Amino acid sequence: MLIRVFLAAGVLLFGALSVAGYLFGFLWTPYHGHSPVTEIEIRKGESLASITQELAGKGVISQWRPLVLWAQLRGVDKKVQPGLYRFEGVVTPAAVLARLVDGRSVHYKVTVPEGLTVRQIADLFERESRVSSAKFVAAANSPVLRAPLAVDSLEGYLFPATYKLPAVTTEEQIVATMLATFERRFTPEMEARGRDIGMTRHQVVTLASIIEKEGGPHDEWAMVSAVFHNRLKRGMRLQSDPTVI
Repeated sequence: MLIRVFLAAGVLLFGALSVAGYLFGFLWTPYHGHSPVTEIEIRKGESLASITQELAGKGVISQWRPLVLWAQLRGVDKKVQPGLYRFEGVVTPAAVLARLVDGRSVHYKVTVPEGLTVRQIADLFERESRVSSAKFVAAANSPVLRAPLAVDSLEGYLFPATYKLPAVTTEEQIVATMLATFERRFTPEMEARGRDIGMTRHQVVTLASIIEKEGGPHDEWAMVSAVFHNRLKRGMRLQSDPTVI
């Protein structure tokens, strides 16, 4: 009886070691059955089984079940982050899983210069990311996004800066991010200064846009601003060509 127990235990141990050896060999053996560059988009709530099957189908990994098993053993099968992932060259299944769990997805860096209109910003994002220009303009015209600012147009409120965004970011999220940047950069001190000279925030933004469009180096803007403020105090017309634009 004792011999049978030892034999059964030995068989189980041998089986466990065989499975472990196979699993570890699979995880850390580089596999390259895919094209030079392969992308996969993971949606929020998508199961790891579905994700790994697509990875296997595209040749990023050789098999999907061992990777699911390893993720379950580590307790990370529910921690895969949504996004667009790009795989280039040889990669091990362990590295693939680590990238998915860490959320190292594709990001785009887009620099929005000063002075662009909403349409020009939309076209810029379409050229440099996966964004649709038409959908971006539609998002910028959304009453929901305009409501907190109480304005009819977001012209002048999409803050010029460099934005690093996940590739799957929606047009609405980009517009909201740019508006949030504006809110951070338009400080309470600026708001107070506007009130001191009898101007609302919208008037400040409008006048700043006119000064910017008037052209010239940045160090000349203060002089242009002074000219316009003097004209406003005297009830004169601004007589600025950019107002036609």
